[in-house]
Amino acid sequence: MEENNQDYSFEIKLMNKQRNKYKISTIAKGLLLALSVSLVAIGCTDMDDTYDQFWTEGEIIYPANADSVTVYPGRNRIGLSWIINGDPSVTSALIYWNNRNDSLRVPFESTSGADSISVIINDLEEQFYVFEIYTFDDDNNISIPANAAGRVYGDNYNSLIINRSVEEVKFQGDSLTVSWGAALDDTALGVEVIYQSEGGGEKQILADSKAAHTAIFDYDAQNGGSIYTRTVYMPDSLALDMFYTEYDTSDVFTVFSRGNWEVTANSIDPDHSAYLAIDNDPNSYWWTAQPEDGQFPFYFNIDMKEEIQNVTGLYLQPRTNTNDPMAEENPRLNNFEILISSDNVEWSSAGVFDVPDNGNVQYYDFATPQSMRYIQIVCNGTYRDKPRCAIAEVGIYRR
Repeated sequence: MEENNQDYSFEIKLMNKQRNKYKISTIAKGLLLALSVSLVAIGCTDMDDTYDQFWTEGEIIYPANADSVTVYPGRNRIGLSWIINGDPSVTSALIYWNNRNDSLRVPFESTSGADSISVIINDLEEQFYVFEIYTFDDDNNISIPANAAGRVYGDNYNSLIINRSVEEVKFQGDSLTVSWGAALDDTALGVEVIYQSEGGGEKQILADSKAAHTAIFDYDAQNGGSIYTRTVYMPDSLALDMFYTEYDTSDVFTVFSRGNWEVTANSIDPDHSAYLAIDNDPNSYWWTAQPEDGQFPFYFNIDMKEEIQNVTGLYLQPRTNTNDPMAEENPRLNNFEILISSDNVEWSSAGVFDVPDNGNVQYYDFATPQSMRYIQIVCNGTYRDKPRCAIAEVGIYRR
């Protein structure tokens, strides 16, 4: 219609300018009108043909697709979950992976609400996967795809994880303390510890994977023996499965209680009794009398009140305070012998040992485990040639 309006305007302009010279003929008007109608008809015919094609093929229906897809990695398997929002016509899903070489059909019933669908795909090789998820209705109409990706773990991953190291396992007083090596990354959930409990039988706990120490209060010190540890991993926060290292075995260093021990000595300074060597205070110590009142060897005697089996050594801490005005008089032990007995009559030697010149706790292993009730420490000599002997702490242990 715009073309016709332009032509008529042009005609009026001509008539205004040359009213007497020109006239639009009836034939010309007819031809012009016929041409305009023809153009409009052609345009309408093309448009109708395009829409007729869609009406002939019918309306395209897309079922609700899988929404909010979540991936759950596992050991040689993987989990997938998604939501179908408000489409009760959806009756199944088809999952493709491995470039559509593998697939799984998942039937389900949906409602007009938000339906949560989940599935686990088993027997998968350890690798990274990309998944396509299509949904279908009863008329086999197909949705647009939803994509998801995730890793499947297996033996290769398991071979790469490491067990958290154990630096020491020590039983002292009323508790067993496990001292750990360096902390592991965040995929390590914890360390599984198996030990013999006082209640009877093995007990299992999960120790913190970041803590430097773990305390256990029901360990059977008499019959417990070694502990077993393995580290538990979860490679992903949404993983279906946990992974475990092999077990490591750690011997328990048992420090026996000294609560009911009796101690005596053949030489005692009035202010430094023999008991001060078993009082759990390294700053206090047994000290022999003044030099004019005694001479080597000095004897420190222990009655443990019961027979102790499988003792593997004795620990000893010399006098620790070396900064006092009497430092030059510090008579640290430099050599001693351990005698043991079950009846306080028959004695046998468990070894002769040299002592370093410091105030640290020293551990002296016997050649073989021993059973005993009585112990005698024979002080043979001290540093700085002073005929006095001092011991801050002494006790026995089992490795």
